[in-house]
Amino acid sequence: MALVPTEAVAGKGPLVTNRLLPTRTGGDIARTMRALCVVEHGDAPSTRLRLRECLDHYARLGVETTVLTTRRSSMAGQLKIIKQARLHDVVLLFKTLGFSPLELALLQRANPRIIFDFDDAVMFREQKHRKPLSGKNFRKFLRTVRHCSAVVAGNDFLACFAQACRKRTVVLPTSIDLAKYHLKQHREGLGLTIGWLGLSDGLPYLRHIQTALQRLTKRFPGLRLKVISDKPLHLDGVTVENEPWRLETEQANLSSFDIGIMPLWDSVWTRGKCGYKILQYMGVGTAVVASDVGVNSEIITSGENGFLARTEDDWVNAIASLIENAAQRKSFGLRGRELVEARYSLDAFTRGYVKLLREVTHSPGEQVRTASGNHTLRRWNISSRARELSGGDAIVISVPKSGRTWVRTFLCAYFCKRTGQPFTLRPDRYHEPGIPKLIYSHDFAEQRMKARLWDRIRGKYLVPARELARARVILLVRDPRDAFVSLYMQLVHRTEETPQRLKEKSAGDLLRDRRYGITSIIKTMNQWFAEFAPRQNFTLLHYESLRVAPERNFRALLATLGEVSPDPEAFKHALEFSDFGNMQRLEAAGVFDSKILRSRDVANPEAFKVRRGKVGGFRDYLSPDDQAFAAEALKELDARFGYTASARALEILGLQTGQRLDSHHESKVLQRLHETYLQGVGAAWHRPGPFLEWVNTPEGGADCVEYLRQHMRHEFRRVFGYRNTPRGLGSQARIKLGAAWGWKEPRTTLFAPFWLQIFPDAHVVEVIRHPLAVAMSIRQRELEFRAGGDPATPQLEQLDYCLRLALTYVEAGERLARLTPNYRRIRFEEIQANPPRTLADLAGFCGLRPTGARIAKSAASIRPERAPEWQSLPGETVRELLNNHPMVGKLGYR
Repeated sequence: MALVPTEAVAGKGPLVTNRLLPTRTGGDIARTMRALCVVEHGDAPSTRLRLRECLDHYARLGVETTVLTTRRSSMAGQLKIIKQARLHDVVLLFKTLGFSPLELALLQRANPRIIFDFDDAVMFREQKHRKPLSGKNFRKFLRTVRHCSAVVAGNDFLACFAQACRKRTVVLPTSIDLAKYHLKQHREGLGLTIGWLGLSDGLPYLRHIQTALQRLTKRFPGLRLKVISDKPLHLDGVTVENEPWRLETEQANLSSFDIGIMPLWDSVWTRGKCGYKILQYMGVGTAVVASDVGVNSEIITSGENGFLARTEDDWVNAIASLIENAAQRKSFGLRGRELVEARYSLDAFTRGYVKLLREVTHSPGEQVRTASGNHTLRRWNISSRARELSGGDAIVISVPKSGRTWVRTFLCAYFCKRTGQPFTLRPDRYHEPGIPKLIYSHDFAEQRMKARLWDRIRGKYLVPARELARARVILLVRDPRDAFVSLYMQLVHRTEETPQRLKEKSAGDLLRDRRYGITSIIKTMNQWFAEFAPRQNFTLLHYESLRVAPERNFRALLATLGEVSPDPEAFKHALEFSDFGNMQRLEAAGVFDSKILRSRDVANPEAFKVRRGKVGGFRDYLSPDDQAFAAEALKELDARFGYTASARALEILGLQTGQRLDSHHESKVLQRLHETYLQGVGAAWHRPGPFLEWVNTPEGGADCVEYLRQHMRHEFRRVFGYRNTPRGLGSQARIKLGAAWGWKEPRTTLFAPFWLQIFPDAHVVEVIRHPLAVAMSIRQRELEFRAGGDPATPQLEQLDYCLRLALTYVEAGERLARLTPNYRRIRFEEIQANPPRTLADLAGFCGLRPTGARIAKSAASIRPERAPEWQSLPGETVRELLNNHPMVGKLGYR
């Protein structure tokens, strides 16, 4: 229940709306737009293909372009560009990294509508000639992109790096003008002309497959390699026909090829290539063979419109097949042309570009966000580790110390037992068809905590996006506070590689650390949920639920992996084997062959991999101040994880609920205030009967009102956690000026009649949900506390008692409708069904005036509706409980 004890708050603050800023010459979207295009000195092919050949198309679409050339060493040239930027609606930088930080700042100030366009991995330019990476170009790339409003990338690989900078990114592949590419006449017989077209800096790629070309030359006498370039090529054992490139003869040369090739080696530079050669070959109907690198595999479907090659034998077999089969060459060529017409035409490219230009000019300097308000994130992994993180049937992702070892041990024990194999943490190595391959990763968490600069650039610890789209994703989560404490113990007592400066930190200091602290953990969990929640292949698994009911939840986990009817003997064995006590004994005895389950110091219980596993154990290690800090940080955790309360939604809408609140957005002092009075009359929150009897007497009611009044009068600041800090003093000042304030605390339902005597104009919001769901939640939390070693609370392990307790609170809330006109009851299921509408309605009831953006953010904090846990109960048990408590039906629940 939430209580809002303020009266006149409507109209107290200004209504903030978003206003569209017009461009300098008006806001009409159909008007002519002026674009300043900045290109590097020289006549690079990409400038011709992505800009100069598009100028006529842009003019027809209402875009007037000015092209300026820049030299990296010319300050006068840069200043001219900055001056011209003021006179244009948008600035386009084509692969231009030569601006200094000061020049970029001045350019952005002159015109914030800047777009960066690139179709090569310019940030890894050193790799073009296989030189070691220095990081210099990468820093220039980051510096430039951060000053831009949007980025246009030639392929998805390049786009990843722009989106990592949280910039709006559009992928527009370099395309071809189909009006200039005419379908050739296909020849019968052997196709003995292999063609390659490109600049001389690409000739080393042909030498890369020299051995394959030599084998083909011996196999097919008369075979020739026709090279169209600015420099000649000579290959021993291969007949090479060199011809200088000229624009006038380009089409004729492309048509003369029987087979077009695009060999590459695999590197970060080649992955940035956009496959333009392939499109040129396909544009005239020439069959293609290309290296299976980067974007090539997106253009070519091997065996349908071309061949992809990885090894020397692949090259020989693919080219030989096309040489011998004229029908195949023609079929591949025609299908390639169809693909270019459908996806890679210059008309589609320019229309997409103009659409982006108009959007940017009407939203200067904005970044694209998702519907939930988060930046769109892209992941990539170009390290050798990507293979280890690929090919799984399911992927288990978690923050370190969230119970992954326990889950992994159970699953490995189960599948090894079921297939009759010895226990191992890598059962997939047995290659048994009944054992799924599971990938375990800390993903973003490990990337944040362990990755160095080069690791971050490569995305070393990230699961590749294609794997997440293909396999089932299981997100294992734990209360971030417990996960942090376990991580702290591991870093200090177990991990040898932990820097000494970290080992010397206290738990409180590390809790606030940007890299290892609780805010980093929460940020990672939120990113995962935003990425995975909309997917059909996503499962959320709570560590706390596993601890309370391991048998039920491990069965559900196995069902997720396809084991709908687990083997009884193997399941029992796995439960016993993965029991915490047994795992600790085995770890102490050094039974496990894996270092993952090997203790560094058997005399130190904090050095064990399997430590305590206690739910809520963070309280034993964190001071009250640290706990308050963690609770404040937990407010940022996505409420759909279930670790924060829905009261956060009203707080986002503008309701002041205090400071130093716990993870349920409740004041601990207020909890103690209520509970102390309950205990004083022989009651408790879970046994409210004696309190209700006492306050129903005139003496009891008056005593309760006086008790609350005295504490509110003398301890208001302490009750709601306000400190003598700028933030605390500011919050108190806003309350005095009429800002809406209130609190959420379940015992308020019992005390509300007496709070209303102190705050007669308060607005009361009672949120209810299915009483059976409430009862199961109460019982589950009790079992969690007991599993963590806390003393038992009598009767809360009984579902019938918990249901009666829930209904007692509902009946107490119903009485409030007779005491005040400012009472509103709402079912939580209604909020879940339509969060924006119901939250906007509640905001109006509470006198709040949130903006549309606040309503959207508040709505995003409500976890989506899911199958109620009580439905897993036997049908007979549910019917018996509902028959014994007919009030459930009166509330509209069945």
